[in-house]
Amino acid sequence: MSVIFEIFLREANAEGFSSSGGVDAEAFFKSKLYRKSIEHYSRAVKDDRIAAMEYLARGEAPRRDIEKVMPGTKALLCAALPYGHWPHAMPSPNEGPRYSRYVQGGDYHREVTLKLENIMRKITAEHNELKYRICVDTAPVLEKIVAAACGIGWIGKNTLLMNERSGSFMFLGVVLIDATIGADVEVMDDSACDGCSRCVDACPTRALCAPMKLDARRCISYQTLENKSGPDLSIGRANYGNWVAGCDVCQDACPVNEPLRRPPHRSLRWSMNWNEHIEETEAQFRSRVQGTPLECMSHERFLKNIVIMGGSD
Repeated sequence: MSVIFEIFLREANAEGFSSSGGVDAEAFFKSKLYRKSIEHYSRAVKDDRIAAMEYLARGEAPRRDIEKVMPGTKALLCAALPYGHWPHAMPSPNEGPRYSRYVQGGDYHREVTLKLENIMRKITAEHNELKYRICVDTAPVLEKIVAAACGIGWIGKNTLLMNERSGSFMFLGVVLIDATIGADVEVMDDSACDGCSRCVDACPTRALCAPMKLDARRCISYQTLENKSGPDLSIGRANYGNWVAGCDVCQDACPVNEPLRRPPHRSLRWSMNWNEHIEETEAQFRSRVQGTPLECMSHERFLKNIVIMGGSD
């Protein structure tokens, strides 16, 4: 293990990451895990299961060639930040609008990036010749597969990375560096998913069309957050439940997550009823979502979700 890798692991723990690891690029891209994963990715693109997210199709080539992401990459470092324990409001299906847990906290892009920047500043203070690039959903990198190759977790049947410590409630950050770290692929045991299909069975829109196979066109998270035209009603409005921003159904169904869930915390920020959402002004909406992952969503786009899911005209 290199000194750079040792510092990264130590400082990742100090920054509050629950798990961290690394793998040399040559070992990663030659691994069975990577080869199988990139073929699954390619098949999803060809089958049009990526919906209108054309950036995923454009990103296939660099995901096959890390040199297109950062020339000279020799290793990939990865760290996972848990979020499942954050206080969150989770009304029952008949109570009111529901938000995915991850949108109720701070913007993870900023938070994870800041923590990784802190770590890399300490590393480059001793190794100032080191070049690096931080990727937090900001570059064409297979973050979940990198994390799995680093032994941080395994890929569940709902296509999410998970481990016994944090379940699937984790944000991932990857750092590309131009130095080897002496680390091979370390795959975690995934037997916890054996014989279980609760996540697949629970998906109300059948977006999980098979274990480890997601069709984004039917995914509530995609429809409420990514689809610029708004939720596709051909899926059936009743199947959306009352999710207005993201969806946690497959995660809530997962037995690995059961010991990690907390009782709901009634946060006023996320516990408004349907009428309060409809009456909310754009200025009030912007103030409410400031600093969260919903900050980039327009009020008009969000209000469309509220009207559709609330059954209002």
